Amino acid sequence: MRIQFLTRCVADRLEHPLVVASRKKGHQVEVIDVGQFVLCTGEKPILYQGTPWKPVDLVYPFWAKRDSFMPLLLLSMREQGQKVYKPLYREIPDKLSAAVLFQAAGLPTPTTYSSSTFSGISSVFDKLSWPVILKIAQSAKGEGVFMINSLEVLSREVKRLCEEGCDYVIQECVYPLGRDVRAFVLDGRIYAAMERLAPAGEFRANIARGAVGREIRLTKEESTLVLRACALFDLPMAGVDFIRTDRGPLLLEVNREPGYAGLRAATGKDAASAVVDHFSSYVDSSILVK
Repeated sequence: MRIQFLTRCVADRLEHPLVVASRKKGHQVEVIDVGQFVLCTGEKPILYQGTPWKPVDLVYPFWAKRDSFMPLLLLSMREQGQKVYKPLYREIPDKLSAAVLFQAAGLPTPTTYSSSTFSGISSVFDKLSWPVILKIAQSAKGEGVFMINSLEVLSREVKRLCEEGCDYVIQECVYPLGRDVRAFVLDGRIYAAMERLAPAGEFRANIARGAVGREIRLTKEESTLVLRACALFDLPMAGVDFIRTDRGPLLLEVNREPGYAGLRAATGKDAASAVVDHFSSYVDSSILVK
């Protein structure tokens, strides 16, 4: 099978677990730069490095933050019959869109606020209990996530984000701190799950920030919640994060590009290889590109 991985950072993705697993399984793999594509209104609507692009068996997009070109490119590819592993049925999940969709679907999540102006958001400051968590909407790996302990600091930081046009959320601080659950969902089932424990003094339980994972089993309630959350975005694969509280499980977010190393260390399961195996059935489930 010929697979094209689309990315903004080719060098960073050449040894990505999905790329490596695809090569090991004998697939023809290309990691190509989104910036080398041109969309046009002529007879050949997609050019790559100046020559007409032709559909392949499967395209896998590595999403970049605030990438407005990638969705247009994938839309044009799909119009040519291209099979895309992560289709655009829903807005790309980030911390803001996830919170809105969770709320609309009636799924439990920490109390969350957001606005497009400082005057709008400041009207709810009196409803907050300290500390609060401030998250930049498209942050990842724990970056752009801050614990705020005072109204003065929150006002300054939110005003700055509003002036810069950055989407953000203000979320209640949910306890216990430094502990959450990552469930890896593949093809409508939970492939693996781990509890992540942050190092001492850190409230963010991200593997990239030094957290340690351990394999766990989810309860029936947790499993149902995780699968419903993933289904909101129509993703064939995702990492769903939630926290176990005395109020029951509360959803945090859906990750379209979950990590693999931490999950494998915690559970012994090779999720990247399983995803690549799913590529074939995903392609076979529809008409193959000629």
